[in-house]
Amino acid sequence: MEILTKGSILVLCMVLLMGCGTDAEDNGDAKTQNIEHQIQGPTLENTQKEEQETEENQKTQENQPEDSSVDYDLTQMGSDMVYATVYQMMMTPEQYEGKTFRIQGSFHAEYYEPTQKYYEYCIIKDAMACCAQGLEFVWGDGTHTYPDEYPAENEEIMVEGTFETYTEEGDTHLYCRLSDAELIF
Repeated sequence: MEILTKGSILVLCMVLLMGCGTDAEDNGDAKTQNIEHQIQGPTLENTQKEEQETEENQKTQENQPEDSSVDYDLTQMGSDMVYATVYQMMMTPEQYEGKTFRIQGSFHAEYYEPTQKYYEYCIIKDAMACCAQGLEFVWGDGTHTYPDEYPAENEEIMVEGTFETYTEEGDTHLYCRLSDAELIF
């Protein structure tokens, strides 16, 4: 029985070694090229490719406006990061109080019966477009009238404003919004 077990283990090891030998032969050229690249340094082809990628990155950055007046430009973030940032703003609003934001999403307005007012929102969807966060905003000094001066429902908009928290009279809930906002549609 002991000989049978040792023989089985020996056969198993031989099969595994043959499998490794096959992989090494199939990938041998790629491994050798990688080792040679590490020893000899970059090839002319790789250097040209890296230079081209660097130039493309610089052109992309040049085409994007640099705006130091905005603390958080969510329009330059990926959709997952935007969603996470807006979620964080709702969870810890005191960290963002007084900061300026630029956001992009779809327009939505909602009438709230207890206050008898319309509230305007920029709705931001995540990467899967299954979940959404809405951020209220006040356009300019708040004198714009809905629906006459506002975009159509679900129209794409960009909003830039200062993050603030507030409470409604007779309500203990803390609300967040972008105040003195510029609205682009």
